[in-house]
Amino acid sequence: FDFMAASLPIIVTPIGARGIIKHSIPGIIVAQKHEFLDALKQWDFTQSVHTDKIARQNFDFAAISKNLGKYLSLTQQKNKKQTIFMLTSWNIACGIADHSRQLAEQFWQQHNISIIANDNHYLYAAEMTKDIKYTNVYKAWHYDNIHYQNSSVDIDSIVAITKNSHALFIIHYHPAFFSVKILVQLLQAIKKQVTTLVLTLHNANIDDQTLLDYLAHNKQIKVVTHNLQDSHYLNTKNIKADTFFLGIPDSKANTENKQTQDNTFIVGGFGFLRKHKGILNTIKAIHSLTQNNKNSEYRGLHTLIADSTESQHLLKECNDYIKQHQLEKTIKLTTDYLPTQNIIDQLSACDIIVLAYDDSDEGSSAAASMAFSAGIPVCVTDTHIFNHVKPYACVIEDNKKQSLCDTINTLNNNPEIYRHYLQQSKDYQAQYSINKTAENYLKLTRDNHNEIPIQ
Repeated sequence: FDFMAASLPIIVTPIGARGIIKHSIPGIIVAQKHEFLDALKQWDFTQSVHTDKIARQNFDFAAISKNLGKYLSLTQQKNKKQTIFMLTSWNIACGIADHSRQLAEQFWQQHNISIIANDNHYLYAAEMTKDIKYTNVYKAWHYDNIHYQNSSVDIDSIVAITKNSHALFIIHYHPAFFSVKILVQLLQAIKKQVTTLVLTLHNANIDDQTLLDYLAHNKQIKVVTHNLQDSHYLNTKNIKADTFFLGIPDSKANTENKQTQDNTFIVGGFGFLRKHKGILNTIKAIHSLTQNNKNSEYRGLHTLIADSTESQHLLKECNDYIKQHQLEKTIKLTTDYLPTQNIIDQLSACDIIVLAYDDSDEGSSAAASMAFSAGIPVCVTDTHIFNHVKPYACVIEDNKKQSLCDTINTLNNNPEIYRHYLQQSKDYQAQYSINKTAENYLKLTRDNHNEIPIQ
């Protein structure tokens, strides 16, 4: 550097030039020691050299300290606690609320997480103590989860909460939460207040042209869906969408030898009591198996939607069928809304899980992803709802009684096939754990920074 600063011509070995230049340039010759003499003979001493300009351009302290400062700032950004806001449904009978709590648990371990919650959320006992550890749970929007017509969002309060926060802001959105018009107003209000704004669409089949146009023209807003089909749909609308499959909590159950524990083959089910989920058909299939001397049981964890006539009628149909055929010891339905870990524990005690859905307008089935948490074989019907899990599940042709019976028999009577789907379930757990989903969100923040190369 001293010789360069003095504008002197330089001959240097590759080792001596290491970290400065790799090849000869005007004024500096890089050569091996035995090449020095020939280099001197060829040197044109009449040529003016300006090695001082090279030094100032590339190695001036002010220049490198500026870049070094930016680089160190980015490194610190990766390692420091991230401020995270998450607008979502919270502590209500809702799959998105469950998913959000699992994400919050992951973020809380290393970052500062605040929840923008619906003001009408209720805290059931198992979750009440968990909320104490979160820095803030703000009640800043109203969720009309009865009529789905009068939801509202306190945008001014959210703007005040997030001001100068330099935060990662995640919005979990479903069209039932509040109107698309409100969503666009919210995005517009906070997009310049936070470092990274992420819109997670839990049902991406949104055809509101105002929202589609807004997202297409505001590419700094990161869009996330839960399956490739939804992402492809948005891509056709000129909206880049990342696909984060629904993350699942780790299973601690020992399921290696499920079939050898006793002679009863236990089929588990999970999800809200809704007609399209094939719950009654599954009950009828179990009944048919018991009539054919197959020792089978069904344990269904199916939450009753209290304000839903459809849900209430279905429960009555199921109970009437159970009573009519005296299946009280064979069919066990739990209709309370259970904490996630309780669900996983109960499903882990089963041999397989069957989700006998019809086609519906659901964008993605959270029940299917959650089912894999139990660590046992998962059987799903051949409907688009399950496209994201079909590579790991035993796929049933349809949800007719005979198709369900055939699939249950196959897994009960063929240990090799059973072990295959047992391993598939474990593979899904490893690939789509909730901690990986949380890391994917944090990566969106890091991707917003342009790293400075050191030259």
